[in-house]
Amino acid sequence: MRKSELQVRVNFGETDGFGIVYYPNYFRWFDNATYHFFREMDVPLHELLKKSLSLFRYWMCSVPFIIHYIARLFLLNLK
Repeated sequence: MRKSELQVRVNFGETDGFGIVYYPNYFRWFDNATYHFFREMDVPLHELLKKSLSLFRYWMCSVPFIIHYIARLFLLNLK
């Protein structure tokens, strides 16, 4: 199995008034990690989408997405 790691810093706009990450941001980061993963494999994701758009769209909509929160992320944490 291939692995990829992408490290980014939690920015002010991604947190609530207490500096805790607002949960929808995790989905945006997962999306960024997907693009990063395919870039590391030298497979442009937009090319993959063009080649198998209907299959990929079906797959993307059919996969359940569950997050198990282990700990909170705070402003300026690395994730």
